[in-house]
Amino acid sequence: MRIRPLPLIFLACCLLLASAVTPASPVAAQESGRRIVAIGDVHGAHDALVDVLGETGLVDDGLAWSGGDSVLVQTGDLLDGGSEVRRVLDLMMRLQGEARAAGGDVIVLLGDHEVLNILGELRDVSPETFATFADEEQTELLRAAFQEFVQAYLRMEQGYGQANRSKKEELRDQWVESQVPGRVEYLRAMGPNGVYGKWLRTLPVTAIVDGVLFTHAGLTPQLAAWNPADINQRLTDEIATLDASRAHLFSVGLITTFGDISELVRGVTNDARGLDWFEAPREMVNKPPALPTDWDSLDRFGRSEPVLRINGWFMLAPRGPIWSQGFAESPEGMLEATLPGLLEATGTTAVVAGHVPTEDGAIRARAGSKLFLIDTGMAQGGKASALVIAGGAVEAVYADGSRQAMSAQ
Repeated sequence: MRIRPLPLIFLACCLLLASAVTPASPVAAQESGRRIVAIGDVHGAHDALVDVLGETGLVDDGLAWSGGDSVLVQTGDLLDGGSEVRRVLDLMMRLQGEARAAGGDVIVLLGDHEVLNILGELRDVSPETFATFADEEQTELLRAAFQEFVQAYLRMEQGYGQANRSKKEELRDQWVESQVPGRVEYLRAMGPNGVYGKWLRTLPVTAIVDGVLFTHAGLTPQLAAWNPADINQRLTDEIATLDASRAHLFSVGLITTFGDISELVRGVTNDARGLDWFEAPREMVNKPPALPTDWDSLDRFGRSEPVLRINGWFMLAPRGPIWSQGFAESPEGMLEATLPGLLEATGTTAVVAGHVPTEDGAIRARAGSKLFLIDTGMAQGGKASALVIAGGAVEAVYADGSRQAMSAQ
C-alpha cells in the first residue's frame, strides 16, 4: 500500500543495482521446481484473500490447505486497511502449518504495515479492527492496565499522589471509559509476547524460491553489498533491539506494555536525558547504525541511544527494502538497464514485489518480464489476484476466474 513512512524520514523512490545479462527466460530456473503462487498486499481483506486462494487451488471449501507441495508467498502487508485483520492472520498462520505438513510451504514477508504495527504506529488500524480484539472481561483488564499507566505517567504527579482512594478510583474509571475498545488488547497481541507479534517477528523481508526473488517493496543500489539473508538478519536484529529497549523502559517504569510509538519516543527521550535526538546523524541505507550485541553490559544511556537513531534503521529507510517504491515508479529504461545487476547479485532470474498498488488493479510485468508487481489493491477496490509460476510459465490469476499469461507491459 502506498503511504508515507513516519514523519522523521523522507520518502524517496529509486532503484537498483547495475550490471550484466540475465538468463533468457525470466523463470528458467523454476521450470522443474514446484508451483509457486504469489499474493500481494491484503490489508485485512479476508474474503478477497479466501477467493483467490480458492481460485488457485490452495484451499478447499473448508479453507484447509489443498495445495500439496505448492509454495504460497505472500509479500507482506496483511495488516491495516480492512476490518478482518485478525481473521487474515489466523488463516495465514494456520495454512503455514498445514502446508508444511503436506510438503508445501507458506512464506509470508514483512511489509511496511507489519513494521509499523511492531513499532506501535497505529494510524492505519481501524476502530473495527480494534473491536475484534476486545476481551470479554475488558473492564477488568483495563482496570489492571491502568496500574501500568499510573506507573508510567501518574506516579510522579503531585496531585495524583495526594488524591484519596475514592478520587484515584474515579480517575481510573474515567481512564477505562476513555479507551478505544480492543486497543490495549491489540497492542499486546502485536507485542513480542503476543500470539500475533511472536509470529510476525519470525517473518523475513525477502525470500528466494526456486530462483525467484520475492520482496515487499524494492532493493536499491545502496544495498549492493547485502544479500537477502543479510537483509533479513538486519531487520530481525532491529526488531530485537526495539523489543529489548521496550522491556528496559518498562522495567524502569517509563512505558506500559500497551504503549504506541508516541509512548516509546517519550520513554526513550526521558530515559536518555543528555542525548540529543535531533543531532543523531542520518546514515546511508547501506551503512545503518550499529546495534548493540551485549545488551546486559549497557548502561541506560547505551540502551536508549540505538533507538534514538532509529531513523537510520532499515525498517524506516525510505530507500530500504520495506519502503522503496522504485520498482513501481522507475522509468522502464532504467529498470531494463539496472535490474540485471540485482538478479546477478542474488543469483535469481526474476523479482516479485508488492507495496505500490498497480493503477488498473491488475498484475503488471516490467523489464522484459523479469519484474512482476502484484499489489493489485484487493482491499482498495482493485482485484484479488495471484501470480502463478509453474513449469516455466507465468500467469496472473484473478478471483473472478479470469487468467492472463504475463508479458512485459
